[in-house]
Amino acid sequence: MSTLKLENIKHENSSTNNMVMDSDGSTRTTGIHKVDSRLQVGNSSITQAYPQNNFGYVADFQGSAGTQTFISIAAPGVSLGNNGVIIGEDATDTYITQRGNKNIKLTTQDVTRVNIDGTGKVTMPYQPSFMVRGTSGQQSFGAGSVSATGFYNATVLHNVGNHYNTTNGTFTAPVDGRYHMALNLYTQTTGGTAGGYVGSHIRFSNLGDVYCFAENGSDVNLSFSGVFNMSANDTAFPMTYGHSGRTQHYLGQHSYFSGHLIG
Repeated sequence: MSTLKLENIKHENSSTNNMVMDSDGSTRTTGIHKVDSRLQVGNSSITQAYPQNNFGYVADFQGSAGTQTFISIAAPGVSLGNNGVIIGEDATDTYITQRGNKNIKLTTQDVTRVNIDGTGKVTMPYQPSFMVRGTSGQQSFGAGSVSATGFYNATVLHNVGNHYNTTNGTFTAPVDGRYHMALNLYTQTTGGTAGGYVGSHIRFSNLGDVYCFAENGSDVNLSFSGVFNMSANDTAFPMTYGHSGRTQHYLGQHSYFSGHLIG
């Protein structure tokens, strides 16, 4: 068997060497390394021909021994030993590890959607969420279920994604998921006979009315919350319920409606 001994390879139209081999076997190229099928590093048991399945250009990495395979990525000029991001795989788990005290950011459209800081705190700045406070002053309502109009044109404390509509007091789910919803109404009751009940409820387009009741009194604070399945475009808005023998009032500045997507 013969050996081709070269230190440099140069294209005939290039002014510099395009490929250089050092004495230790390391190679350097001046251009882009292009692979027309797939790049494979490691065990030859990786045989899936990805381009034939329209997956595009794929790199395969697999350790030739041991129980784990890891790929290390670090900033320029930084040692890989104790720094950078580690992407790994073993028989049971997949790992994405930041060795330094840096944030891990998951982005779409070049905007960070999920951020994990170096201490493990997770924030999702674009997760749909809202909280509103009712209009100041008394909002009177009679018997039966009545829309809580005090939340129309409410004071918006936050409204991430603008999925709460202050024109009609309605929250519209942007995606399928589980939502935590909460309603608090501070009510006062006057006139009529004693007894009966005052209530608050959220009216879901997919679930109907979910109630919270309290025995009638001069001052009642109605508060409840829960986790509800909602599909995209399902709606929810706050309601009140008055006993036929009394006149109810709720104080908007002490009443709140909120919700957020859990996942």
